[in-house]
Parts: sequence; structure tokens; C-alpha cells
Amino acid sequence: MSKALHLVAVVISLTFAPPALAHDTWIAPRAFFTEAGGTVRFDATSHDAFPALDFAIAPDRIARSGLRLGGQTRPLVVRRRAAKSLELEATLPISGIAVAWIELAPRSLELTPDKVAEYLKDIAWAGAVPAAGRWRESYRKLMKTIVAVGEASSDRSAAEPVGLALELVPIAPASALHVGDSLRLRLLKDGRPLGGLPVAAHLGATPRRFATTNAEGEARFALDGPGPWLFAATELVRSTKPGLEWESLFTTLTLNVDAAKGSSPP
Repeated sequence: MSKALHLVAVVISLTFAPPALAHDTWIAPRAFFTEAGGTVRFDATSHDAFPALDFAIAPDRIARSGLRLGGQTRPLVVRRRAAKSLELEATLPISGIAVAWIELAPRSLELTPDKVAEYLKDIAWAGAVPAAGRWRESYRKLMKTIVAVGEASSDRSAAEPVGLALELVPIAPASALHVGDSLRLRLLKDGRPLGGLPVAAHLGATPRRFATTNAEGEARFALDGPGPWLFAATELVRSTKPGLEWESLFTTLTLNVDAAKGSSPP
């Protein structure tokens, strides 16, 4: 077995023990477009049915967060922990592309041997099932989203990473996407392209689809439906740290796709 084992998965909420269902964990705005000068509200949540809200992330789990707009980074302010999401907000004083992100502090889980196969199935494990043995894992969850603010057509800043340890970055402009467009994403690990890792794309209740990153870390998706999209990737590697067998990074990106150009409103 190679030292680094790659998997693609929906991001899991591991606040329950043992984990029984796979969950995505993401941040998304209440509206993917807003006028300059206002305040945008975000929901951070975990669920197995994106984009529905389900589990509210605890505020004290946030290790780092922010919102970048016009080359400036401003804070994401926690409003409250609601029943099904952690609500945050930020002011958006100028036009452009706003990129908001959250990095959660590491957490650990331990699985008994009889739960490993179930766990790997839940997270759509892409490699061979490891031999039975102790499973102690440290995992980190990373998430970001993109909001268009006012006249944002000339802003290409969404193609610039925000510095997450594992990050999905649009290569082409990520605002004003329409059904029929193609979206190219680059997966970065510590700022460097990561090839050979599958990326999952989710659109509502439709089955998720996958694309594997090439040597430049790029994956391409055909955007065949309108609404909020979620893209997710996970890296799982053997750990060399005392008391751990595995370490993992989970990352998500949410953005919006409009109806096809020239289509009539419903």
C-alpha cells in the first residue's frame, strides 16, 4: 500500500461516534449575488443532502475564517448557532468577487476494525481497503464559497487561493456561470497542484459526478443544471505522528450556476 492513499468523498460530520452516514460540510451565502454596500449572511452546516441545512457547526470549532473582497480581507462575524446552521455575516462595501472561507480545528476519531469498511464505504473510498487494525485518524475540514457583489464581471480574484491546506480554486471566472458552461477547478495542497485526486460535484438531489485532477491539479465539470453547486475533495494519508494511523483533509467549494443564457424565466 502506498504511503499516501487518496479518496474522494462527501465531507463527513464526525461529531457523532461511530460515524454512520457521510455528510458534506460547507459554507454558502443566503444569496450568491448582492449589491455593494450591504451585508451578506452565510450558513455553515453539515448534511448528506446539499443544499439543505441540517447540523450547526459549533463556533469554537473555527480555527480561521475570513472574507476577501477587492484585495482586502475582512472578518466573518458569527451571529448565532441556529438549529441547523452556524450563521455568519460580513459587510461588502464595494463591487467585486467575495470569497469567504472557514477552516475548522483538527479533530480525531477512532474506529473499531468492524467499522472501517463501513466508514470507507460511506466516504466513497477510492482505494483498497486497508488490512484490519487500529484506526486513529486526525481530520481537518476546510470550506469556502464565492459571492458576486455588484458589477463583478471584471474581477478575476476568485482564481487566487486564500491559503487553505487543501483548496479548490476556479481557474476561469466563477461569477456569471450559466447552464452549458464548463468549469475548470484546480486542487491545491499547501499551495501546490495536487494531481490524481478525484473531485466530487453535487447539484441538489442529482447523483454526484466525479472528475480526477490531472498533473496540474485540474478537473473540469460540465454545468448541466442551475442552482447552487458543491464541489468536494478529500485526501487521506498514512500518518507518521505518534498515536495516529491516518490524517485527512476535507475541502469544499460552493458557487451558483444561473439558467442557460437566453432562456425564459419559469
